[in-house]
This record gives sequence, C-alpha cells and structure tokens, in this order.
Amino acid sequence: MRTRRLVREGNGRLSQEQIAKALNTWRESVGHWETGRSEPRPQKRASYARLLDGLSACCPAEAALPRCVKVLLQH
Repeated sequence: MRTRRLVREGNGRLSQEQIAKALNTWRESVGHWETGRSEPRPQKRASYARLLDGLSACCPAEAALPRCVKVLLQH
C-alpha cells in the first residue's frame, strides 16, 4: 500500500486531495487505500490503477508499481 503513496508523491508531489478530485471521491478514501485500511470499489479501482500507471510512466524509477497495479486489478 505504501507503494501507492510513493507513486503519488514521486511525480509532481500530488496530494491525496488532488487524487480524490481526479477520481471523484473523498480524500479520506485515498488515504485509506494507501494505508490498506480499505480498497477501492471495482470502478474506482480501475480508474485508480490507470492513474497510478500513468504516474509511473512519468516516474519509471518506481519499480514496485506493476505489482501494485496488479493487486488493484485483482480485487
């Protein structure tokens, strides 16, 4: 789950609020996803995975992202 935060912060220093706005959800939800307290529902999960994948393209040094995206897509 920490990987999600690293990807978010790694490129452009995006805030949880910015991610929440992009996904039309609450900032608290993004925080819960990042800490593993909860997982996004299927539609949000797909959008969140695409967003993280796009961020990782800008930040290729983040080696753990493919695993993170796979985990998101499996749930």
